[in-house]
Amino acid sequence: MKILYFSPIDWNFIIQRPQHLARELSRHHDVIYIYPLSLKTLLGNLSMKGNKRDEFRSARRKINARLKFYQPLILPQARIHFLDRINKATCKVRLRRKIFKEKLGDSIVWFNHPHQASYLPLFKDRFICYDCMDNWTDFDLGREKELIKEEENHILSKADVVFASSELLLER
Repeated sequence: MKILYFSPIDWNFIIQRPQHLARELSRHHDVIYIYPLSLKTLLGNLSMKGNKRDEFRSARRKINARLKFYQPLILPQARIHFLDRINKATCKVRLRRKIFKEKLGDSIVWFNHPHQASYLPLFKDRFICYDCMDNWTDFDLGREKELIKEEENHILSKADVVFASSELLLER
């Protein structure tokens, strides 16, 4: 079984719940850890020197053969609405190609953040997992808060299974 694991954080950032879950899932399943790569981050990675660059590049190679990474390139995120729409549209096109090219159409799809709801149309007949690991509305203010609520409700309405990282989130 293959799992398309959409993460809200880069693998090389602070190791948190998404990385732990993806690593454990990859012990028994083929997992593709998906996290868009910002052009700004890519350029920063390319400018690393010597040991730091080698350490960064090898960090993901040490996991296991069943855990792969896919990072569609996006424009720097700056909470600008039209850039966000461009990034989501670009990611959808790249994901559609990847799914077709690697025959990933029957994969389980695992979401971790409400903003990932925009990818749901790519997976109409797939088994959808949603891991509610945080109360995301606590992180954003203003109009973003309402959007996150709507997106999370949309994922919840499509999910076949939902996990919650706490009793409080389970009750909510």
